Amino acid sequence: MAFLGYLRHGIAPSSCRSFCTSRLTCNIKSHYKQAMTKLSASATVITTTSRTGTEPRGLTVSSLTSLSLNPTPLVSFNLQLPSRTSEILHERNVFAVNVVPGTPQIRDLTIAFAGGYGHDVNPFEKFSNMFTVPANLTPHKQESHDHNLEGDLEEFKHAHNIPVIKDALAVLYCRKRQIFKVQDHEIWVAEVFHVDATNCNDNSATTLLYQNRSFHSLGPVLD
Repeated sequence: MAFLGYLRHGIAPSSCRSFCTSRLTCNIKSHYKQAMTKLSASATVITTTSRTGTEPRGLTVSSLTSLSLNPTPLVSFNLQLPSRTSEILHERNVFAVNVVPGTPQIRDLTIAFAGGYGHDVNPFEKFSNMFTVPANLTPHKQESHDHNLEGDLEEFKHAHNIPVIKDALAVLYCRKRQIFKVQDHEIWVAEVFHVDATNCNDNSATTLLYQNRSFHSLGPVLD
């Protein structure tokens, strides 16, 4: 029956195997994408800038993961290639992870960083009032004991001109640890050398989530 079906489609027997493989792969990809839309993920914004501070770059990711705490805090995320932000990240090695609240304004900002308004739209210009550049970063007392202080101070000096989101619930300042290229993506592993948790005390604030191709805010606690 299958053989007759291939003949009806004008496919020679020698091509049957590749035809089946192609159809099966398309099926898997379609079902895979549909299944993954049901997975809720935190939407975060990664920001950095060129060493001169003249080329701010950023992107929205839904793959940020807390990777490890000891001996040093590590996070991981992945990004799709090609990526202009990846180029600056490779050059700079230092960046900020903005943990953002679930508000309409932040939703619009994350859409911009995902290219939702077109790749010719610069989010740093369109939403300029939503960013700040910390004037001075200083290590927490505990950070001075947990890490190599001399190395950290060097990172702090180079991270001072990275733009961050004003209303972020927390900002993790990171440096590149390892990068793995997998197919058309890069998997980044980064060390967190400083955390600004100024807005974490607001227990009413919830993080921005992405699920079913839409942005959401976290709902009530289940009893």
